[in-house]
Amino acid sequence: MPNNPLVLVIDLDETLVHTDDENKVNSDHEITIYYRTETYSFIDYLRKWFGKNLLLILWSAGDEDYVKKVIFNLNLHFDLVLTGKECDESYEEHHAQKSKVFLCENRKIKKWIKEKSDEKNVGYIYFAIIDDMALKNSHPDNPYTFTFPITPMSIDNIYQDCTDNSLFCISESLFEFGDTLVYQCLMQCDTTINIHTDSREEDVVFEVISNLNNYTQGDLIHSTQGDGEEMYEFSIV
Repeated sequence: MPNNPLVLVIDLDETLVHTDDENKVNSDHEITIYYRTETYSFIDYLRKWFGKNLLLILWSAGDEDYVKKVIFNLNLHFDLVLTGKECDESYEEHHAQKSKVFLCENRKIKKWIKEKSDEKNVGYIYFAIIDDMALKNSHPDNPYTFTFPITPMSIDNIYQDCTDNSLFCISESLFEFGDTLVYQCLMQCDTTINIHTDSREEDVVFEVISNLNNYTQGDLIHSTQGDGEEMYEFSIV
């Protein structure tokens, strides 16, 4: 099996979570956030296949305090978290809010890439982005290897209240992109190995998180608990 590392950038708002843009600016304001519950099993799935050859990056245009509070309350772990400050720097330097070139200039990412390049039997290093604005936020002259512009959660694609704390919307499953990455980066033409398959553009459920709790740096920990659900959910924190 090819040993091809993957640098994966995942967006936060309208990709993993949905909230009110006006209220989230004020961290002291009580806000309601809907989150995609399949995120946990998706991250677990990728780490299972790629192991140490996965560099998982959350890159949000949001305020740093807001972003880290959401991560803390969702109990998610990313290898690197970039926020609005880095979006501004990326745009100023490379004319794209989430430039692949900007990523490669990051000290931690450069170190990781060098370490992988120095390992034996390591192939091509892939870059991928999952973002509802992936095409706008990346630069066509220096594209990611894989660009996945996921359908955002919005009032236009919410069609039913599931319970008091969850909503249905039409969106791709994260596993659709995960399957592509596993197959293209690791399996390629080896069809003897079965990988995860899931429905395409099915009902996705967002559930609720409310009242973001404060956090410390030491509180940002990793959770790989899978939900095992067939419906794609966004739940409230």
